[in-house]
Amino acid sequence: MEVPQFDFDFTFLDSEALRSECISTGEIIAIFYDTETFYQNWSASDGFSYMMGYTPENKFVSFTFEMRNNDQTVRITSAFLSRETEIRFNYYGLK
Repeated sequence: MEVPQFDFDFTFLDSEALRSECISTGEIIAIFYDTETFYQNWSASDGFSYMMGYTPENKFVSFTFEMRNNDQTVRITSAFLSRETEIRFNYYGLK
């Protein structure tokens, strides 16, 4: 089965804030396609989805996104290094 290829829109991200967290757009794309990434779809209720996972450089990154253009474009709306409590709660289901 072929993996669908999406267009990524990073125009809503603050590039300086992204650099300050040492996150590249390539790392976000890698997490998006990784099968071990945690995914939460709140698009029906809140209009966005959430992903978190490890980058190839072993950073644990979270980001929110919206699907646009008939689900062909992934608009990344925020990206940040995950905090311990967030990782435990969302990724491992621990409180």
